[in-house]
Amino acid sequence: MSPCEIGEGTVIGTSTIIYAGTTIGKNRLIADQALIREKCIIKDQTIIGRDVTIGRESIIEAGAVVTSDIPDRKLR
Repeated sequence: MSPCEIGEGTVIGTSTIIYAGTTIGKNRLIADQALIREKCIIKDQTIIGRDVTIGRESIIEAGAVVTSDIPDRKLR
């Protein structure tokens, strides 16, 4: 599995866990204690809220604001 890729301008909060194979675009905010599972794609200018879990192989579209958990293999 490839390492995690994090775009420039992205801010990651404390105690956040990001698994391998995940791609995170530019200018994102990932709040404290978020969990992002394997092989996710999080596109540009998104916000992932505090204590939110993004399931394996999920895709978060550009400009999304995620405030609740996303199950595995979902598009949001």
